[in-house]
Amino acid sequence: MARVAAVSGLPTAMRWPRVTSRSVFLLLVFAILILLTAYPLTLLLIDSFHVNNPGEAAVWGLDGWRAAFLDRSVASALGTLLRWARFGLPWQWLWRSCWHG
Repeated sequence: MARVAAVSGLPTAMRWPRVTSRSVFLLLVFAILILLTAYPLTLLLIDSFHVNNPGEAAVWGLDGWRAAFLDRSVASALGTLLRWARFGLPWQWLWRSCWHG
C-alpha cells in the first residue's frame, strides 16, 4: 500500500527529490563531462564533411567518407576490431576472474 505524504497529498514516490548541494555539484560535474565529450565529437563529425583544402572556401561533401569506406585498410582494421571484441573480451574476463579475482 502506498504511503501518502501528509503535506502535499501525493504518494511519497511521486514527490520531487530533495535538492542538496551534493546533487547540484554532481549535476554540474555530469553536465561538464557531457560537454567535454559531446562538443569535440560533434565538431569532428561536422568537420568530416569538409572536402576543401585549408584556406579555401568551405565545400561540403561525402568524398572523405567515400574514400574511407572504399579503402581496404579501413575494412581490415574494422575486421580486426570485431575479432578482438568477439574473442578478446571473453579471454580478458576469464583471466581476471580466475587469476586476478
